Amino acid sequence: MEKSVESLKQELEQMFDEMLRQIKLFKKKTYSPAFLRAYDSYRELLSGVSSCCADMGEEALTEFAEIIPEYAFQKIQKFSKRDQEKYALNFNLAMVVYVVPLFIHTRDPLCEKLAEMMVEKWNQKKVTKMEIGMSDYEKISSGFKRSWFSFSRH
Repeated sequence: MEKSVESLKQELEQMFDEMLRQIKLFKKKTYSPAFLRAYDSYRELLSGVSSCCADMGEEALTEFAEIIPEYAFQKIQKFSKRDQEKYALNFNLAMVVYVVPLFIHTRDPLCEKLAEMMVEKWNQKKVTKMEIGMSDYEKISSGFKRSWFSFSRH
């Protein structure tokens, strides 16, 4: 059964919350297993989002690309200014080391386009004071062998 846009939207928001909780696993020994578990858990959701975008076209891509940035923006606004600064890094990390790479890891052109648009929307919306960039699982996990600062994909 096809999921509704509303149901996919809620699942994407829940995925962001779950990836925020996974930040503590962003370490050399725990990142790969955590990412691959997350990918396994969310593969069906990502496929559903892609199918929905394929059916509904460009408008759906824009709509889905805004979901997580808008959700994260609303979520961070609930914190005091001091706490916003404290949580900004976690929000950015959740996007850069989990959410964006999950979309890219599908190797689905629509998911990859969504990831690019999501990064754009995140930066336009100024969810945090820092901008984020594209990233993928392979570069991040191999980055633990080198300096992990070089994982941004342009």
